[in-house]
Amino acid sequence: MAKLRDERGLDYEVSYEGTHHGPSLDAPAMFVEVGSMPKQWKDTKAAEVVADAAVAAVSECSGCSVVLGIGGPHYNKKFTKLALTTQRAFGHMIPKYALPEVGAEIIQQCVERTVGTVDSAVLDWKGIKGEHKPKIVAALEKLGVPSEKV
Repeated sequence: MAKLRDERGLDYEVSYEGTHHGPSLDAPAMFVEVGSMPKQWKDTKAAEVVADAAVAAVSECSGCSVVLGIGGPHYNKKFTKLALTTQRAFGHMIPKYALPEVGAEIIQQCVERTVGTVDSAVLDWKGIKGEHKPKIVAALEKLGVPSEKV
């Protein structure tokens, strides 16, 4: 999406957004948005970028490492930057505000309901409260999912 935005000369910020529609869905799904205001929703050039990027996202990332993102804000710039500068495809992203409700079972659902094999978890370490860090690390270890702190 960032590449298409630049190629088509649009002035939008591109950012990953934390998962808030799953992992409760039983079928693969991807949510993409064109801003949050009616003016943006009516921007057909931006809508075309979003549609084209969504199609490309499911077909062009062969060889990418599939990762979960845990911690940080709802719109996570660290995860977005990693995706734009490395060969990582983020599946579920659990923002900091959701972590009080997240345990091993939810993380397991994130792993199981991500298309492709989850290679690792990226932890926005400063974006995880200290009280949640041990349970997240333990859940990932129990599931055999390596993690990396960013």
